[in-house]
Amino acid sequence: MRNPILALVLLSAACTSENELRYTATLRADTNGVALSDDGLDAYAAMSGTTCRIDTSWGCPTSDADLPTDHERVVDHWKGVTLGATEQGVHTILGQAWLQEVDLEIAEVHSARLTDAGTLVVAGNEGDCVLSDDDGSMAVPGVVCSDLVVTDVDREDGSLVAATSEGVFRLSAARVDRLADAADLVATDAHTGMVIFGNRGDVDVFAVDRAGEPVWTVRIEEPLQSIAVRGDRGELLLLVGDGAFGHVERRDLTSGELESSSSVPSTEGDLVVSGNGNTVGIVRPTEVHWYSLLLADEEPVVDENVETCMDAWDRASRD
Repeated sequence: MRNPILALVLLSAACTSENELRYTATLRADTNGVALSDDGLDAYAAMSGTTCRIDTSWGCPTSDADLPTDHERVVDHWKGVTLGATEQGVHTILGQAWLQEVDLEIAEVHSARLTDAGTLVVAGNEGDCVLSDDDGSMAVPGVVCSDLVVTDVDREDGSLVAATSEGVFRLSAARVDRLADAADLVATDAHTGMVIFGNRGDVDVFAVDRAGEPVWTVRIEEPLQSIAVRGDRGELLLLVGDGAFGHVERRDLTSGELESSSSVPSTEGDLVVSGNGNTVGIVRPTEVHWYSLLLADEEPVVDENVETCMDAWDRASRD
């Protein structure tokens, strides 16, 4: 299932720099939400009317769970649990078993995330937007339920952070705080409570603490395209660029200082990162590129299971 031609192109693009990112595979599919496992060996993606587990070393589905309706999304994965969303609500997948008995029947789901405090769900519309948790619900600014709002989760604090056209908001069952001005990209780090945000196409990136107090601001050399925290490594990843090729910058989370930059073959896409920070995905409209990011002092995770690509996927790939 590997694509040797694409691999050669990627390696050629990296000849002028010592890339820390090592290309592993490409999933060629239209996806509707992609999340990585904590160890980075698997990913979970809604595609072709079902929710698949993906082997990130080979880029192919190995199993699937068929949620209700043909319009399912993957909205989160944490500690072996995947959250999916459809018109019928929020659905929990454990391994690849859909636990129908714990479905949350909520209409118009925009975002759902797992936290130490339980499951957080944003649902509704701009006239009636609600944040729900395991104990109840509360009204939140209507802009949080508008299209294209980007959210991330502070799992330890039990809150969602939303980047909107009216500001960056921290949302919890207890309160709503406006942390900063408008943004359309955001990432959070649960260990420090920091929120990093910016606007796609701009060259300024900002970080604030849980209370919204500024921590740092950096000006980057290429336009910003995506932001992600590098798992539990205390680092930040930025996808930047405005031409045929882009870069993934690795930066210190507490200072914003640049630590390294790796070439990638496109500036289009959204970053997803595993909980241990060792697997990185760049999600594009019709494909997902998988990379390994393992520094000299970091131990690799060994996959002791031999996965087999799904037969249906093999047949489709030959059509």
